Amino acid sequence: ANSILKILEEPPLDSIIILTTTKLLSILPTIRSRCVKFRVNPDKTFPAPSTLENFVLELLKDHSPDLLKNFIAFINSGCKNALEFSKTNAEYFDIFLKTSIAFCAFRSSHGALFDYSKRLLNLQSFFNLSKNTYPDKQSGIIAICQILSDQSLQDFAA
Repeated sequence: ANSILKILEEPPLDSIIILTTTKLLSILPTIRSRCVKFRVNPDKTFPAPSTLENFVLELLKDHSPDLLKNFIAFINSGCKNALEFSKTNAEYFDIFLKTSIAFCAFRSSHGALFDYSKRLLNLQSFFNLSKNTYPDKQSGIIAICQILSDQSLQDFAA
């Protein structure tokens, strides 16, 4: 457990760590708190997703498909109009963060390894910090957009 915790706190560069379990509560709380959790139906075979959209929809199937498709389209647009988007979607901060993580995980495993792996690591770090640091969900969405597009806040204001 201590070794896993150390790896999660300081992951190797350009790495994606996937932990799976059928008994979430058997994992130490200190380890669980450093992970992004996705529920997968254990009675169903998890097919290899053919598209980014299918991947995100399968991982986040407890959420509105229309909302997730909107988030995917927004991320694919390069997070254009991030300030306006953050105002109208602040209540969905947690879902947008998970969608962004799934987006980068899919992209990093389908060709754009370094670019999206780096963004994925930054989003995972942000996820761990956001629990305490971003009570303002609107600014949290803007921070996620900055990570996704590698832009500064000044670029969004323009």
